[in-house]
Parts: sequence; C-alpha cells; structure tokens
Amino acid sequence: MNIRAQHDRGFALVIVLAVIALAAVLGYAMLTTASLSAQIDTNTSGITSSETLAESGVELAAFYLQHPQNAPVLNTDGYWAGGINISLGGTLKIDSVTVTRTAPNKFTVTSTASGGITSSSRTIKARLYVESSYIVKNAIACNGDFDLSRAAVTVTAANASLSKTIRVDGTLQVASSLLGTIVQAVSSTLSTVVAVPTYPPAAVPLCAELNNYDSLPAYTYNGSTYMADELTVDPGATLLTSNLALNPANVWYSTTSRKINSTTTINGTLILRGDSTDLEVKGTLRIRPISGMPALMTARELKLSQSTSLLDAEGLVWVGKEINSADGVLNILTGLFAKPTIQIQGALMLAHAGSAMGSGFRGNLKVTFTPDNLNLPNLTTVGQTPTSVKVLSWQ
Repeated sequence: MNIRAQHDRGFALVIVLAVIALAAVLGYAMLTTASLSAQIDTNTSGITSSETLAESGVELAAFYLQHPQNAPVLNTDGYWAGGINISLGGTLKIDSVTVTRTAPNKFTVTSTASGGITSSSRTIKARLYVESSYIVKNAIACNGDFDLSRAAVTVTAANASLSKTIRVDGTLQVASSLLGTIVQAVSSTLSTVVAVPTYPPAAVPLCAELNNYDSLPAYTYNGSTYMADELTVDPGATLLTSNLALNPANVWYSTTSRKINSTTTINGTLILRGDSTDLEVKGTLRIRPISGMPALMTARELKLSQSTSLLDAEGLVWVGKEINSADGVLNILTGLFAKPTIQIQGALMLAHAGSAMGSGFRGNLKVTFTPDNLNLPNLTTVGQTPTSVKVLSWQ
C-alpha cells in the first residue's frame, strides 16, 4: 500500500513538473511574440514616419521653388538648393534635401529622413516642373547706382490700384521725395526705403540673358521665328518693314550707333546691340511696340543731346549702361525752361552695375507704370516669377 502511494505521488510530481515546463515554454513564446510584435510595430511606425518626412522634404522644395522669396537662402542661380537637419517643429526633422536644376524649368529633388530611427531611413526622389514667366514688377529698376539728383522725376501708375516701385541694387540719389512710391534700395538719400528683395537676385537682366538679343536678326514672337530688319542709316520719319509676313512685330536692329535727328515713329521695336552701340536722340523718337515685345533696347548709352529732345515709349525701355542728357535751356521768348524728356508708359530698366546715369541726366524723367504694355513673359529665363509646380515623376 505504501509502495503504491509513493508511486502515485511520484507520478503526480512528474505531471506537475511537466505542466510547469509547458507553461514556462508557452509564457516565453508569448513574451517573444509580444516583443517581436512591438518591434514590428515600432519599425513599421518608423518606416511610415520616415516616408512621410521624406515626402515633406519634396513638398518643402516645391514650395520654395514656387515662392523663392520665402526661402531661407538662394544660390547664385536664384533658387533654394536644399539643406540638412531641417526642423519641422518639435522633434520632427528632415535629414537632408538636395535640389538640382536639370533644365531651365526642371528640377530633381532628393529628400532623406529617418524618423528618428536610423534603421528605417528613407530616401525619396522626385522630378519637378516649375511653370514660370517673366513679370516686370518695377516702374524703374537698376542694377547699380542711380543718381537722379539733377533730374525732375515723376513716377505714376496707370491706375490707382497699382503699386509704384523703384528697385535700385545700389545707391539711389534723388533731389525730391517720391510720394506714394515704394523705394527698394541698398542705400538712398531718401529717409524711407525698404530692403532690396532677395528674388529675383538682380533687378535687371543683363544683355546676355535677354531673349531676342544675341539671336538677331532672328527673333521669336508668339512661338514662331521671324527676321528683323537691319537699320543701316539714321532713321527718317517712320520705320516700317516692307515685309510684315517675315517681320510681323516690325523689329529693327542696328550693330552701330544711331541718331534720331528729327521726328521718328516706330510702331514696333528698336534694338541696338553691341558693346559700342549708343542711341542719341536729338529730335523726337516715339515707339509703340506690339504686345509681347519691348519698346527699346540699347546696349550702351541712351543720350538726349538737345534741350528739346524727347523719347516717348509705350512699353519696356532697357538700357545696358547709362542715360545722359544735355542741360535745360531757358526760352527767352516764351519764358519756359526747356528740358530733354523721357516719358515712358511702361517701365525703365538699367542693367549697368556701376553708375546708370553717367555724367548725369538733367532732364525730365516721367514713368507711368503700365503692366498692360509690359506683357513680356519670355523676355528672359533669368529671374522669372514661378506660378505653379507639378510633379513629373516619383522615384
């Protein structure tokens, strides 16, 4: 009896130990599964966070490409090239974003983020297309110093809703106040000026950056190529092409200096190209370009050499170097003081990085900012205003 009882107790002990061992195995398995599940959840969360942050890097690049004026810094080509350790607030950050221009309006963006977990780092690439056009924003723009202290300056706008802005990427000197005009300048004799914007990087495109300049006599208008007429002598009363089919914009160009001796009317565009080409207006020059074309481009100097000289342009006047003029003269018979006059219904651009007024402009400068006369979306590919950004592909 005692032997059988001892045998039963031994068998029961074996069963208990077996159950305990099984419970231990099951408990370990459950703990391992829970740990793996937690690790998987953590990794999945990290991957999701990394992908979201990397996509945010692409979206940030797209925003700065469309709004370069809001970017923290621009490269010499005028766009945000990316950055590292970009904070999105709190603990969220993007490890790196690289923006590379592959064509005039195309960019490749590479964005990397780890979501705080190195093992779940993700890199996303995207190709972006930036829709843009050139918009003339200033009534007067100058790349260098602009001395108007001896000129009578009037800046107005075609209608009251328009802002009148002067941008000078140097020192602006002016004798009188420009009431109602926003003045952007590095420095000025005026007491109220605002800082020069970071975009576009330069106030005025250079001659090498202008479309329809180096390509002359060929020029592009409304997507088609045409041939300008060469001006080989000083012009007479009217400049009108003999073949509007080949030159529908009535564009005239010269590679040597020209004089306007009497009264000349151009219902088109006049371009003087070359490092030594000047335009001297002794009489009256009136220019009325067609929409989409500038009024006047002169590579070097624009000079009004008589007290009665007049330049009257409806559109963009672009001067490569400087503007000069004769002194005003008092008419004894009328008692009126005659001054050379530049009047523009459009905008004035001066590309020279030095002094844009040479020995001085001592006449009347009247600019009425008129955007309707400044429809020049393809004037240059430099400093264009982005209007939209779209994703061409994800990689």
